[in-house]
Amino acid sequence: MRERVAAMVDGYESGALSRDEMIDQLTELAGGDAQGGATSSTFRTLGLNHVALSVSDVEAMATFMGEHLGTSVISIEPHRGFLAAGANHFVGLFRADPVGLNHVCFSVEGYEPDDAAQRVRDAGMEPIQTEDRVFFRGPDGIIFQVADTWGDYPSG
Repeated sequence: MRERVAAMVDGYESGALSRDEMIDQLTELAGGDAQGGATSSTFRTLGLNHVALSVSDVEAMATFMGEHLGTSVISIEPHRGFLAAGANHFVGLFRADPVGLNHVCFSVEGYEPDDAAQRVRDAGMEPIQTEDRVFFRGPDGIIFQVADTWGDYPSG
């Protein structure tokens, strides 16, 4: 629990969490949700980790996002790129067709890949596990990933 509270404080101090988000997470940690009821879920989300997009041209999208959203390049190749998007968040760009949302990743409490995959199975879904990454599909086919903490920036 101490690690989760420390992560919340770090997130608040770095601007990754608003005051209200921190209050909601502290309330949830104390055994309720933001509206005062009990809560139970497969994972306890600490916050958004990253978003990955499928794009037709990685370099063009990286340039566009830098010019219009202020992102900066962590690494870039013809088929993939990673952009810093504020404090401890990033955007992954992957050359693919069709273009659109590739996946959304959330940092979750106590992440361990094999345990996360089993939690997904226990919730009645089929995990997609690649090395230390665990993905699963939501009801509309959107792919979700769970991971460790914010700022797990890719090195390239």
